[in-house]
This record gives sequence, C-alpha cells and structure tokens, in this order.
Amino acid sequence: MPSTWTDSFPDNFQWSNATLVCKACALRRGGAREIERICERLRARGRRTRSVVAEWCAEAERNEKLADAAANEAATRARDHYLRAANINYAGERFVPLEKEN
Repeated sequence: MPSTWTDSFPDNFQWSNATLVCKACALRRGGAREIERICERLRARGRRTRSVVAEWCAEAERNEKLADAAANEAATRARDHYLRAANINYAGERFVPLEKEN
C-alpha cells in the first residue's frame, strides 16, 4: 500500500501517527512539507535507527542555521525557522525506538 499524507508509513502505525501529529503542529508555522520530505527519504533508505536520527537531526540543523542567519535581518523569519527546527526535533524523537529494559 502506498503512503498518503495521513498514513506516511502504512505498515507502522506508531510512525504514521507520530508523523501526522507533527505535521498538524507544523501547519501553523510551516514545516509540514519538510516533514514529508524526511519521511520520503526514510522510506527510500529503510527504517534503520541511524537513518532516522540522521534525517531528523540534519533537517533540524538546517533550519537552525537558517534561523541564525535570519536573526539579524528579520526576526519574524528567524522565529519561524527556530519553530520549524523545534518541531522537527520534537518529531524526530517520536521515531527513535525505546531501549529494551532488562
């Protein structure tokens, strides 16, 4: 079954639900398209934990750099990028599996 905007990972309810929640949070300030691009890359690479962490961290760092660069020029644009970076970091945490307890 192919993915949809509301079901990004058809065979993984937890990831699809986390993605949808994060996209909903991102709608107000942007970032939903960025989240979808991350999901596309994850589907292409497979869902290995290192891939997950790398993809979410890289996108959040990209937005943090954009925010830092915009901070001196346009406070509103910087704020929007910081909010996107925060939302992307928040989203990424939902994809890292919990350590198994002994």
